[in-house]
Amino acid sequence: MEEADVERIRFATMWIQTELRAGEEHGRRLLAMHAGAWRSAMEGEADLRRYGTLRFVLAQIRDDLFTSPERARERAAVVVAFAPRAEVPIRQYRIGLMGLAWKELANALRYVGENREAIDAARKAHAIFDQHGSFACDAAKARLIEALVLREMGERDKVLTIARACAKVFRDFEDAAALVQARMTEALVFSDTKQYRRAMAILTETAADAEQRGDHHALAICLHNSAECARALGDRAAAADLDARALTYFEEFGATVEKPRIRWTRALSLADEGRVSEAILELYKTGAEFAGLGMNGDAVCCSLDVVRLRFERGEDVTASCVDLVDEFTKRGMTQNALESLAYLREEARGGTITVPKIQRVRDYVLETSRGPARLFLPPPDDGEEGGT
Repeated sequence: MEEADVERIRFATMWIQTELRAGEEHGRRLLAMHAGAWRSAMEGEADLRRYGTLRFVLAQIRDDLFTSPERARERAAVVVAFAPRAEVPIRQYRIGLMGLAWKELANALRYVGENREAIDAARKAHAIFDQHGSFACDAAKARLIEALVLREMGERDKVLTIARACAKVFRDFEDAAALVQARMTEALVFSDTKQYRRAMAILTETAADAEQRGDHHALAICLHNSAECARALGDRAAAADLDARALTYFEEFGATVEKPRIRWTRALSLADEGRVSEAILELYKTGAEFAGLGMNGDAVCCSLDVVRLRFERGEDVTASCVDLVDEFTKRGMTQNALESLAYLREEARGGTITVPKIQRVRDYVLETSRGPARLFLPPPDDGEEGGT
């Protein structure tokens, strides 16, 4: 290596250290502002859009995924806009910053259920990272986000192909944490296709690895996914124990996105055991948590589970169906989803509501929150669906 190259690397190393120290100071000021004020503040002050500042806030955005995904999305969208403008001594730093910004935006979009946008952002991150060979591992992490979104959209073969390719990269780079994520993604596909024992074998392996490394977030996810498999295999006691352990870890670091998912599963298990009143109370709490996180699709589905359980025990659910339309209109639910809720409201008013109709609307809302929207089509009449 020539002396000029050595000096260039030495300067870049000193620059990054200084930049990150300064970025923490300015980043804390930026984080104290509402995300809606970021653009104007960053336009007006160069220190708020410098490289170190953007790197610092991207780390916080990563943490926001678990506690406030809507805020993470709003913040990441601003960073994506300013990352190309950051002054850097070498092009590699700009590639890393831009790729990271798009990757965190993809993650945030995934968490709030904007799947088409999440895939676009993940692919953008991957394309940026691909511009320099040193970011091969980061490029694979962006692809894994795409795989997780594709799983929500039912593209299981593509998910397996991507997850296994990413796992190979992570092994080559000896990135144990990322390898756990890739293996968990593979396990989820096996679970989706009812290969529960195969999924649990992977999850047991990855849980042990995460526990050994002290990665409690990955461990909690492994435990929760194992609980889902155990429940599907009919082992309710094991499922309850695994979910209890997962919830303990999630509560340890305040991962509010995952906590309501566990409570949702637990509520439905209570209903299966005949403890319907307890299940309904838990579902009300869970739906409120999802709504507070801006996860409208999940919140609606929790409410529809309540409607179904109350209807099954002979209650009049008309008022609940009316309230659902009003509440989620105010919350900005997508028009197609609102139309499906309005359909259910009219069925309740007309006395023609059935469990299959409730389930059809629930499935549709869940689908539109996680994949491309399509028009809502009312289900066939009760005779074709087998009645209640």
